[in-house]
Amino acid sequence: MVAADAITGLGIETALLFPVAIAWFIWRLTAGVPMFGSTGADHVLLLLAGIVSTTPLLLFTAAARRLQYSTLGMLQFLAPTLQFLLAVVLYGEPFTRAHAIAFVAIWTALALYIVALLRAPRLPQPPE
Repeated sequence: MVAADAITGLGIETALLFPVAIAWFIWRLTAGVPMFGSTGADHVLLLLAGIVSTTPLLLFTAAARRLQYSTLGMLQFLAPTLQFLLAVVLYGEPFTRAHAIAFVAIWTALALYIVALLRAPRLPQPPE
């Protein structure tokens, strides 16, 4: 773990991967292989892919710093649950009895955790 904000972390990752990416581009260029596809639309989509993938990560990191760990932990159940539901409903993945038991067990545990949080005594917060 490094004590750095999201922009600094992204900058460090980009700086570390930039030489590798340039080497790969040069290798592909010398081989005569198209690097970005064959149409202008491929170029635009590739450029937008960076923005589309980094924007949610930066926003998540900024939001995660403002949330309590317990809240953040509960929110982490949403993505796999939505992916699971998408796979079953939209893509026709099989939904077996084992899946149903696991799904119910996970969400029951989460509900019990939420109830315990709500019933726990609140400590006074120090003024900021």
